[in-house]
Amino acid sequence: TLVGAGLVARDRDAVLPRDVRWQPVAPTRGWIALQPPADTAPGARFDVHAQARGVAKAKAELLDPADSVVDRVDVAEDGHVQLSGIARAEGRSVFQLRLLDAGGHVVDSAPVPQQTLPAAPLRMLVRASAPGPELKYL
Repeated sequence: TLVGAGLVARDRDAVLPRDVRWQPVAPTRGWIALQPPADTAPGARFDVHAQARGVAKAKAELLDPADSVVDRVDVAEDGHVQLSGIARAEGRSVFQLRLLDAGGHVVDSAPVPQQTLPAAPLRMLVRASAPGPELKYL
């Protein structure tokens, strides 16, 4: 009896005895795919794409490093979900992606690494004959 995902590619071509049976593993329940966000500048919005399986009427939550809920959405019928957050200070941070069942219980959780790059400094050249009230505050 073969249990699990089956045989690796190099063993699939081999002749097996007739009494060999394959028993697949139980389908995965929880997050099966995660696309972390791209690097962003401080204050910019970023998106997290993920896919869940095995939970009916599920909700997804994105938590910031302080464990506060940043975004919450219903999981689509096909399991896909898109959540968004706002990048904080420069550096690396780890958000959490939680999957909740219909009763609000946590089914699965996954870390979401996020990198915030320093923003380019603003530069401005002002050509004016006399400073005005607007220029004074620039």
